[in-house]
Amino acid sequence: MQYHDKAYYECQCHAEVLSIERSIDIINYEDKAWDASIYFAMLYHGTGDHRSTLKERLRHCWRILKTGKNYCDEIILSVEDAREMGKDLLKMCDETEIKTEAEKMLNLRKEK
Repeated sequence: MQYHDKAYYECQCHAEVLSIERSIDIINYEDKAWDASIYFAMLYHGTGDHRSTLKERLRHCWRILKTGKNYCDEIILSVEDAREMGKDLLKMCDETEIKTEAEKMLNLRKEK
């Protein structure tokens, strides 16, 4: 049994989304043992094969011409989004909350 907690943050360039996910896995029901992990993934807007659309490519070119900086492989967050991400990460890493969710999962198993 697994428990997932997810959060998504869209890049200010609107080309990528950062996905953060906490996963709690029950390792052993008898010993009440669990493992918690946090995963980060970059998700891309655009076509199904992750190629940018013409509009996105033109926006990237305009950004390079205007500022001299390319933001490929970067994620740009507003200060508000960065604060929210920090709060979400602290919540996902909170040992008390992880233990509470793991115990809920263990209790659900007992009820079955």
